[in-house]
Amino acid sequence: DKPCSPGALEIMIPALKNRGYVFETLDHHPEESHMSPSWYEKTVSKQETPCEALEADNEFLELTVGQSVTMKVTMTPEESTDYVRFVSDTPEVAKVTLEGKITGIKEGVTQVRAIASSGVEAVCSVTVLPKQEENKTDLTSGG
Repeated sequence: DKPCSPGALEIMIPALKNRGYVFETLDHHPEESHMSPSWYEKTVSKQETPCEALEADNEFLELTVGQSVTMKVTMTPEESTDYVRFVSDTPEVAKVTLEGKITGIKEGVTQVRAIASSGVEAVCSVTVLPKQEENKTDLTSGG
């Protein structure tokens, strides 16, 4: 075990609290500068707050090939400790990043799902339209 300095504790403890960790005991004395990571394992626990509902900002999206938009979701309760991942049912039509950025690949329809780590889902139907060509004037016709 490596020693943990009191200065490191002053930085680590608030950061851990911001991530939902709860300290069972927080006895620190200057003579205990030898505290190690194993001390944290004994005194820190994560308070879990599962997601009860997940709602997509849009139930339907239309994109053109090559266009991107980010799917946004709202978790209930807001203080949920769940993480959300995004998946496309048909990545050949629209791909999605783990952060929810959807990009149209080819014409078609697919579902993009936001899935909370507790299993709650939100679904968005995505229609990918063909890329629109620039308007060109036909100078060869007589009109």
